[in-house]
Amino acid sequence: MTTLHNNSIIRNAIIDTYSRWTALSATRSGSPLKSRKDIYSLLMKVDFAEILVISRQITKVEFNNWHKKSAITMNKNQPSMPIGWTTKLINVYLKTMVYVGQLGGNELIMHIHPPIDKGLLSGLQEKFQNDKSILEIINFNTLIKDIKSYNDYVKIIEVMELIAKRENCMLIEVEQFWKGTEFKEYKGW
Repeated sequence: MTTLHNNSIIRNAIIDTYSRWTALSATRSGSPLKSRKDIYSLLMKVDFAEILVISRQITKVEFNNWHKKSAITMNKNQPSMPIGWTTKLINVYLKTMVYVGQLGGNELIMHIHPPIDKGLLSGLQEKFQNDKSILEIINFNTLIKDIKSYNDYVKIIEVMELIAKRENCMLIEVEQFWKGTEFKEYKGW
C-alpha cells in the first residue's frame, strides 16, 4: 500500500524542478539557446518568489509590471534571447507552477499569460478564422523570434485577453486552442 506524502516542501521542490524542465523543453524548436545551463541560469535571474508568495495578494497591474521587468532582465542578461523567447520561458514556467501545480496565491492564476508560440497562434487562427475583429488586430503568422519588444508582446496578450473574455475563461486557458501536439490519431482522454 502506498502512502501519500503530504510534505509541501517536497511537493513544491518537485513542482519547481518540473516547471524548470518544462521551460527548458519549450526551447527545443527554434530557441537561440537550448542548453540546460543557459536556460536554467536565465530562469534563476527571475525572482519568481516575488509573485508566488501565497500570503500576498497580487493585482493584474503588479503582475504585468513584474512580468515585463523579468522578461526584459532576462533579455538584457542574454541578448540572444529576444523578448518573445524570454516571455515564453516565464510563461511556461508559471503555467506549470501555478496552473498545473496550483502554487501561488488564489488570484495569481487569473493573471498568468499563455506561452505564445506558433502552436497557439495556429489554433487561434483556426478557431477565429471568420472573426474579422480578431484577425484585424493580430498577425497569426508571427514567430516567437520576431517578438523583439515588450510592447509587441503586450499587443498579442491584449488579443489573448479579448479571446479569454469571449470564451469565458482565464487568460491562461486560451491555451486550450494550442495545436503544438496535434496528432491525427490522438482523440484525447
